[in-house]
Amino acid sequence: MGKRGGNKHVKRLAFPPILRLKTKKGKKWIVKSSPGRHNKETSVPLLLVIRDLLGFAKTAREARKIVRKGKVLVDGRVVKDERLPVGIMDVITFKDLDKSYRLMFDVHGKLIANPIDSEEVSTKVCKVIHKFMMPKGRIGITLHDGKTLIADNSVKVGDSVILELPANKIKSVIKLEPGVHCYVYQGRHIGREAVLEEIKEVKGAKKQVRMRGDDGEEFYTVLDYIMAVKPASN
Repeated sequence: MGKRGGNKHVKRLAFPPILRLKTKKGKKWIVKSSPGRHNKETSVPLLLVIRDLLGFAKTAREARKIVRKGKVLVDGRVVKDERLPVGIMDVITFKDLDKSYRLMFDVHGKLIANPIDSEEVSTKVCKVIHKFMMPKGRIGITLHDGKTLIADNSVKVGDSVILELPANKIKSVIKLEPGVHCYVYQGRHIGREAVLEEIKEVKGAKKQVRMRGDDGEEFYTVLDYIMAVKPASN
C-alpha cells in the first residue's frame, strides 16, 4: 500500500537560506513547514525558531514539547503545530517566559526575532496582496501572512493594515503613497527601513520606487518589495 500524505522533512540543502541553522555533520534532513499561511520561501517552521533562532530548546524533541503543551502563541493565539510556518511581522509569545518577539529580516536576508513590549504584542502590520469580491457585495482582502479579511473598498493592493491581535480586526490602514515609511523585505536592500519618495512606471518591467533612508541616502527597489509600516509624517 502506498504512503499517505506528504513528507514532514526536507533536505537541508533545499531549505530556504533565510535562517542560520545549527548545522551538524551527518544531519541530512530538517523539519518541513505545514501547508498554508506564509510563502514557503519566506517562512520557517515554528520549531526552528524556538530551537535555532531563539535557542529555547536544544533539540527538536524539546521544541516540540514546548509547542504541544500550549506554551507558545503566534499572533496572540495558542498553536500546537510545531511545523506551523512563521515569517515576517509574526508575533511569537512564550507564556511561561513572559517574552514576545516580532520576526523580521536583517540586512543580510536572515530571519531575526526582535524583542517587543506588551504594547506592541497586541498589533501587527500586514501588507494587502490581493483584493476580491465576496458574496453580498462585500470586499475581501488577502494579507501577506495568508489571512483573509473583510475590508472597506478604499483599501487597495499594496496598502498595509494594522491588525488588533488576536481578534485580527483592522485597526487602521496605511496607504502606500509618497512620504510613507516602508520596510524592504525582498531584494538587495532587504531589511532596510526608508521613506517612499516616488513611484515610477517602467515600461516592460515592474514598478520601481525611489526610497530615502534615515541617513539621507537614496536607493531604488521594486514596488512589490516594500511594505508600508508607518503613515507619512505631517
